Amino acid sequence: MNTSKFLLFITLSFSSELIIAQKEDSLLFMAGIESYQAKNYHQAIEKWKAVLDIKNDSSFYFGRSFNNIPIAYASMDSIVQAEIWFNKIFHSNLNDLDEGTNIMEPYANYRHNAAMVCSKMFAQSRNYQKALQYIWLADTLYQYRTISGTSFEKRCVSITLWKADFYQELNNLDSVIFVLSYKVMDREISHRLPSMASFTPLDFYEPLRERLEEILSSETQQQDFKKSLDKGLKSSKLINQTGKKFIVFSIKGNQYKIRTNLSKRKFIKKIRASEFYKLF
Repeated sequence: MNTSKFLLFITLSFSSELIIAQKEDSLLFMAGIESYQAKNYHQAIEKWKAVLDIKNDSSFYFGRSFNNIPIAYASMDSIVQAEIWFNKIFHSNLNDLDEGTNIMEPYANYRHNAAMVCSKMFAQSRNYQKALQYIWLADTLYQYRTISGTSFEKRCVSITLWKADFYQELNNLDSVIFVLSYKVMDREISHRLPSMASFTPLDFYEPLRERLEEILSSETQQQDFKKSLDKGLKSSKLINQTGKKFIVFSIKGNQYKIRTNLSKRKFIKKIRASEFYKLF
């Protein structure tokens, strides 16, 4: 397996203050990093497991070592062991809001990153059903945590394109259209973003619209989708859940549930005035 594809997620960064401390767990962690970079994955795993054995589960190095072990297994194609360890992360006491690796990644996001790498691992082995299982977890149960609007939107686009790729590999074009159109509408209509310290006016969603245009390339396909969209909007319902409002409707058997503060009438009007609707 091409190990460089996992380097995005492995924890290589660390603070100078912690290095100066020269504690046993920091030395073991660094030895594991050196072994991993030398492609001695078994030795890297041994070092990181030794960090876990110290049981200082509140330390910087404990969380990073836990994160790195399954990535090392994935790097040497030990898919079964990698999945076991990724699932250990999901069910661990690790705090996803631990310090991240740099200013652009302020939080550790252990579970989200584990789901992302697990998805990539199964996609590389062409098990797209499993890849979809984990990318959906990364998008829902273990959503990316950040204070940056830019980082959040870029991650949303990446996740959506991964889903579209996997569904396309399975020849499920209806689901490709669903994930692309859902995310574009979710962004253009409701601007549903988590509370953040920064927000960007830049539009990162053009690749999703371009992919939709590529798939719905004929006038007949476009008219068919638009007709189904109009039918779904006409029968849509405004619901309240846990103090939040959603518009719910279906297109060709796929349910769209988009958060909004608008009335049903204003929501439909906004969709019909959007760049997304103009595609068709």
